[in-house]
Amino acid sequence: MTQAAYPKVYALTPRFYKGMLVRWSVMLVRQGRRFQGEFAVADHGGVEDAKAAALAYRDELLRTIRPLSRREFSAIVRKNNTSGVPGVSRSVEPAGGRWSATVYLSNGKSQRRSFAVKKFGEERAKELAIEARHQMLQTVDGWMVRHPDGEPRRGHELPDMDRSAIPRLRKDRSERLPPPHSPERRVYRYRWTRTMRRGGVWTGEYWVAEYSTSDGKVRRKCFSVGRHGEEEAMRLALEQRRQWVLNPPPPQDRTR
Repeated sequence: MTQAAYPKVYALTPRFYKGMLVRWSVMLVRQGRRFQGEFAVADHGGVEDAKAAALAYRDELLRTIRPLSRREFSAIVRKNNTSGVPGVSRSVEPAGGRWSATVYLSNGKSQRRSFAVKKFGEERAKELAIEARHQMLQTVDGWMVRHPDGEPRRGHELPDMDRSAIPRLRKDRSERLPPPHSPERRVYRYRWTRTMRRGGVWTGEYWVAEYSTSDGKVRRKCFSVGRHGEEEAMRLALEQRRQWVLNPPPPQDRTR
């Protein structure tokens, strides 16, 4: 069966090799973090059993890790913000300008309230705009998801945004825990990114073992972090490298 023969399932993708379905991939993004897993047909006894395991993994993620709410997303301070408060800005006008508070609702519309500097003074106008922004933020509902199935299940309520609770998306990779260091030079961690035909991007992370055969060719074997976990994938790669060093593989015959 081809990929078109399988109905689309949220966060689940069938993977094929030479026309055969070989595994199900799960990929879910929650609050800037990527969660992924690979479920091979050979490891689960069949296509449907592998799919069931992938769905169970996906459903557990949906149950335990909620997405970013629109309310939280609206409270993130952007790089181009000049007031220090998200959604609050000052406009310059001949009459003296004004401080404005703006929120964008889930229906695509926006709400705005403005306070003239001439009427309230600079500091008071800004204070009123900040207060209005906080009040309007409580009317923003919904979640930052692209598919209805990605919305939280029961038990996840929209957070009440306190003024001090301004989340920031973790886009700086330096904030994330680094992968363990490999003691072997020819065992390393690799991230593979591939752009799909439909426009999506698939990313896989692997530990790779490498060995040069007597004919100068390089053999490599990859172990998925998503399937085995970080430490186990590195251990398998180190073990593969050790086996190649102890028992050098013969040169591959590429003439057949």
